[in-house]
Amino acid sequence: RDRVLFAIADRRDRVIAFGGRLMGDAKTAKYINSPDTPLFDKGRTLYNYAPARKASFEAGQIVVAEGYMDVIALSQAGIEAAVAPLGTALSEEQILALWRLAPEPVLCFDGDTAGQRAAGRVAGRVLALLAPGKSLRFAMLPPGEDPDSLLASQGAAAMRQVLEAARPLSSVIWDMECGLGPLDTPELRADLQARLRQRTAGIADPSVRKQYQSMFKERLWAAFQPRRNKLQRTQLRSTDEKVNLSGAVDGVKRMDQRIILAAMINHPNLRDEFAEAMDAVAFDPDLDKLFQRLQNLFAAHIDLDLEAIRTHFSEDGDRRLLDSVLSPFVYLVSSFVSPKAELEKARWGLGVLLDRGRQNIQKREAAQIGRMASESGSVAEEARALAANSDAVENDRRLADIEEPAGDLP
Repeated sequence: RDRVLFAIADRRDRVIAFGGRLMGDAKTAKYINSPDTPLFDKGRTLYNYAPARKASFEAGQIVVAEGYMDVIALSQAGIEAAVAPLGTALSEEQILALWRLAPEPVLCFDGDTAGQRAAGRVAGRVLALLAPGKSLRFAMLPPGEDPDSLLASQGAAAMRQVLEAARPLSSVIWDMECGLGPLDTPELRADLQARLRQRTAGIADPSVRKQYQSMFKERLWAAFQPRRNKLQRTQLRSTDEKVNLSGAVDGVKRMDQRIILAAMINHPNLRDEFAEAMDAVAFDPDLDKLFQRLQNLFAAHIDLDLEAIRTHFSEDGDRRLLDSVLSPFVYLVSSFVSPKAELEKARWGLGVLLDRGRQNIQKREAAQIGRMASESGSVAEEARALAANSDAVENDRRLADIEEPAGDLP
């Protein structure tokens, strides 16, 4: 009574059972299905599998929702490659069936505690099944939303954004383990390491297991490596390498420091690539504090978008400093750090900018060599001065080429 009935078909689109979805708020099971029979096994069957199979071949992807109504809402919004389990957690058989449709199915979970628990259960179960090229991605809806409600309130574009932002299985496992408690002591960090080791031990495929072990090792190292503070970094340089002119520290002016941080935030693909060079920059004290906070944040949460980053900073000095780094003025000065900038342009610009400190030092060295050459009359010394100055001038020219106005500012 008071239920909407849905026909459940097999993989050839033949009806083999029925499911009922409760209408209203009665305290009883929301979904009920036909009992298992020789033809119907709810642990092996996925709702809408046959229609979604054709759509998945065209879309190159398959979405897994939590229930019938979600699949229907997605289909009405144009996302036809969608299926759902029948009131149970995804089974191994269902995961294998999904991999026949796409190498990385996107699992879409409600943004409540139950949805997070369900995501965790699937993440743990699938590890033993992983194979090269076969995994899962996880799309978490905003708190309090399900696909039907999000589509009704914000439309198909918002739903597609959620699906496009789906996170890889490795990141979900990492966040699950890091989120179990504080990690501020060696013992707690060792426990995290042991849990991650136990997780990866459950991966049957040796090549995938090795990749997970390597990735978690790198993340642990990045998250908990000793951080040199500004004074320590400066002490590692010789006196001749230190520059302190017009707000410049180690040859990097304060505006350049803000630009470097903006690139680090807006272009996550560049963080690892330029990690060593950015760590060598002696930021001003307040920017150095922000840099360290960002480093720790990115190590623990690799896939944060810009809005998620902002939420980690309260309305204190660091939040105001973050806003100054991400200001339209910074984007106007160096358009390549804007979130809208192409990755290759950002890579080029950041590389040139990080060279600027070294080039500033080279300019000073060129002047010193020039003075020595004029005093000694040495042709070799004069040639060294010309070469050093030429390198510095070329770097300035390269940076000028990419520092045109940004156009529409975000």
